[in-house]
Amino acid sequence: MAKLKKTNNKSITEAAQQIWLSSLGAFSRAQAEGSKLFEKLVRDGRSLKPTRRKKAKPPAKPAGE
Repeated sequence: MAKLKKTNNKSITEAAQQIWLSSLGAFSRAQAEGSKLFEKLVRDGRSLKPTRRKKAKPPAKPAGE
């Protein structure tokens, strides 16, 4: 039973280490590619803006008006 517990602790520790390393990798990639992605999203939003405005409903009036 003790051996099984030790194995589980080891696999949990290894999994935690892999999660930590993947988060560092994701953070590094976000820093490197973040501004490029943001600029692309802005361009995509600009191209959709005219068509979405036509389809959007006017804002609702506040209650009591």
